[in-house]
Formats: sequence, C-alpha cells, structure tokens
Amino acid sequence: MTSQITRSEPLTKQVYRAIKNAILSGELLPGERVVESRWSSQLKVSRSPVREAIRMLTAEYFLTDHEGVIEVYQPTLPDLEKLYEVRLAIEPMAAKLVVQKIPSPHVLTQLEINLTSTIHVLQNDPTISEVVTLNTEFHRLIMEASDNHYLTEIYHNYSLLIEMYGHWILQSHLSTTKIVEEHTAIFEALAHANPEVAFQTMYAHISKDISAMQRLHTGGVIR
Repeated sequence: MTSQITRSEPLTKQVYRAIKNAILSGELLPGERVVESRWSSQLKVSRSPVREAIRMLTAEYFLTDHEGVIEVYQPTLPDLEKLYEVRLAIEPMAAKLVVQKIPSPHVLTQLEINLTSTIHVLQNDPTISEVVTLNTEFHRLIMEASDNHYLTEIYHNYSLLIEMYGHWILQSHLSTTKIVEEHTAIFEALAHANPEVAFQTMYAHISKDISAMQRLHTGGVIR
C-alpha cells in the first residue's frame, strides 16, 4: 500500500520513498508505467515533487525514461549478469582486504549483530524488506571495512540496484534462502583472519545469486 504523505519532511523525499517502496514491494512491476499525474493525485501533492522524485529514481536506475514515457526498470538477464560480474570482481577482494588489514573488533561486532538480527527475523515471519535491509547492511559493512574508497565508491554506485534485485529473488526464494549459513561462513573467515577463505566464501555467495536470477529469468519472472 502506498505511503501516506505528511508535512513533517520535504515532499520530494516522501514521494521518492513512496514510489521506491512501491517498486521494491512489487506494487509496481518491472516494465509498468509510472504516471506523474496519477501519483500526484494518489499522494495528494502537486506534480513538482513527483517530477523531482521520478528524476531521482531514474538517476538511480529504478525507473527508465523512454522519450517521456516513465517505466519501472526491467532488466534483461545480460544486464544482471554484467552487474554481478562487477560484484564478483570487487566484493570478494573487499572481504580479503578486511582480513589483510586486520578487522577491528567493532566491525566484527557489527557483523555479528547483523547475523543475530537476520536469524531472529527469519524465525519470525519475515518480510522481504527486512531480510533485504539486513543483507544490504552486511555487505556494506564489509565493503566499508576494506578501507579502499575506490572499491567502496563502485559498490555504492550499484548497491540500490542490488537491493532491488534482492527483493525479486527473495519473492521466490525467501523460504529456502541460505543467507544465514552463507553470511556465517563469510563472518567466520573474517573472524579467523583467513583472507583466501574470505575471498572464496564471498565469491561463492554472490555466485549463488547469479544462479538464482538465471532460474528466475527462465521462469519468466525477469523478462
């Protein structure tokens, strides 16, 4: 259900969040049109904040603009595979760097808290958004702990797309996800200061996402 608009924060930010949440929740599907006037009427705001929110979401690849026709981004399988090639290039390396730089106890504590929260959420009728948020945080913590701002900048450029794809994958695989086991393996490699195992476990984890997306594409979920 679309969020309600209040006057306690900038309208553009609220409209942006409302449309983004509609995309992530599946209320708006890949390829579906986003009509400025419809959202203006639905949220009871002028067209100006809707127009700006659409511009922001287009810049972040949640929406596409085809000569004025705004649609929810609909990735092709090659698009997804190319994006995950980038993930495979930088995230395993980031995990390896975390170990080589000797991770601070604070970072390991944050990752452990994240794992505990993930286990708790999965045991209590989770929403897809809750799981995706925790997954995004886990990967972000590792990227930032690598202390390589070039890798981190690349990661932040695509992290919103990964979040969106994560929702699509979990819509079909939430009950069978191995996120706890896979994140635990990565955490243990970091905690035991094993750079090669950290690299390989992260690589295997991301590779499984690619396989899941290929199955979704075959099943017609991602067209």
